[in-house]
Amino acid sequence: MSHEQGAKEVRATVTKVVRDGQKVPYVVTRPEKADLLPEGSKSITFAVKDWSGRQKPLHGQTVVLSNIEQFHNGWRARSARPVTL
Repeated sequence: MSHEQGAKEVRATVTKVVRDGQKVPYVVTRPEKADLLPEGSKSITFAVKDWSGRQKPLHGQTVVLSNIEQFHNGWRARSARPVTL
């Protein structure tokens, strides 16, 4: 993912919500397009505090991620919202 791609939105599916034992609860997602991330990377995380949905994110939910940045431990979205009609 290049610097320019970090500004775009990515649709992903929630695979895990981690709340217990963490200072900052977070969510693990898998992008709908498998080839979006570099080889060896399979997920994008986001902190629950960066979630803009009215209800907490749920396993299996489709979300839209943006402001995605690369860190030592992987890719992280700084903004996340649910897909709604």
